[in-house]
Amino acid sequence: MRSTEQQAFTAPHGIALRYGMFYGGDTARIRPQLMKRRLPVADGGLLPWVHVEDAAAATVAALEQGRAGQAYNVADDEPATFAQVFTAMARSFGAPPPRRLPAWPLRLAAPLVVAFAMDTNLRVSTAKAQTELGWRPAYPSYREGVVAMARG
Repeated sequence: MRSTEQQAFTAPHGIALRYGMFYGGDTARIRPQLMKRRLPVADGGLLPWVHVEDAAAATVAALEQGRAGQAYNVADDEPATFAQVFTAMARSFGAPPPRRLPAWPLRLAAPLVVAFAMDTNLRVSTAKAQTELGWRPAYPSYREGVVAMARG
């Protein structure tokens, strides 16, 4: 990540944005999967999340207000596990809760994804983005974001 940011900073007005896990832009693909319980979840680590509309707003704010050579975290206010987010999505869509699996079969199927999604606890501060860019997420947590996702 540092190497990528350093490359961005070599540009005349380079700014780096560190986004949380995206959600909200793929309702047409995720809803049927959740309805059929085809997205199993397992307990895992806490990750920062950001609705795609909030990510877009932060990107615009960074282009308009950001300072060259700076990095900004872009995430909502509540880290969550994949299980929490996808369970909330299912509830918002009126789908049954996702199947819960132990970690070991998921580790066999997708070891790198699982290592990141289940073994990582990452909390970030967005105070700098809020202060310097004037950005705040419209969806303060995945809870509000998935409700909007289901409506939209």
